[in-house]
Amino acid sequence: MRNAGGLRVNQFVRFHKVLAAGRPRIEVDELGSAESILEDRGYLRQTVQQLARKGITPVEEGWAGWLGRYQQAVVRASDELRRGPPVVGRNR
Repeated sequence: MRNAGGLRVNQFVRFHKVLAAGRPRIEVDELGSAESILEDRGYLRQTVQQLARKGITPVEEGWAGWLGRYQQAVVRASDELRRGPPVVGRNR
């Protein structure tokens, strides 16, 4: 796939197995820069919600490099969703 120019370096992709005419096929969604996905709050929130529907709570497992940064971003998004939106304009 990549050698045919289908996948670019440093891009975040998602693979889906689908049936087309009764035969399995792999579809690829290119979601943009691998670095920018780490800051995409909407994508991260959606990922956490999908995991939660499956009963999965994201945890940091100590990965290094980009995968470790992705894992940290997902855990942060999970923590933010659990805490709820910040209270704005509240004085103490």
